[in-house]
Amino acid sequence: MSALDFTLSAAARSNAPLEFSAVSIDLITHFLNEAKSDLQIEGRCVRRGKSITFCEGEVRDREGVVVAARGVFKLLDIDRGEHGR
Repeated sequence: MSALDFTLSAAARSNAPLEFSAVSIDLITHFLNEAKSDLQIEGRCVRRGKSITFCEGEVRDREGVVVAARGVFKLLDIDRGEHGR
């Protein structure tokens, strides 16, 4: 789940990665199958507002989907020194 959270937060910041950091607000994970091989994680931004971003992602093994997740992230402006307010 840590790797999934990291990937989704990268997707949340993808429009301006040097301007924002991201804090997880909500991460819902549905375990669909057990992982039996190497995993590939894909994350995408579904909707981005001014400071809240919604992302979806999937963790797959060589055989198919292992984990599906949806995350909500708050973007923090690095230049303004926002730290989780």
